Amino acid sequence: MGEYAAKIVDLKNEKYSQLIKMYNTKKRIEDKIDMLEQPYRNILYYKYIKGYNLTKVANEIDYEYKYVCKLYGTALQLYKKIK
Repeated sequence: MGEYAAKIVDLKNEKYSQLIKMYNTKKRIEDKIDMLEQPYRNILYYKYIKGYNLTKVANEIDYEYKYVCKLYGTALQLYKKIK
């Protein structure tokens, strides 16, 4: 019984560590997105933080879908340049 309890504790600690890493990664991504100017910030925020597709992003920010697609490409390039 003690052996199973130890495995459960180890698994809990491992999952907690994974959760902390995921949170820190999400925080770094959000911080980089926050460095962008609008509308690029909103496009990446809705796409990657909220999980919206580009059609829904276009509706949220009240832009044409094709224009959002173009801005999305630019936003990714600008995001990539942030250190």
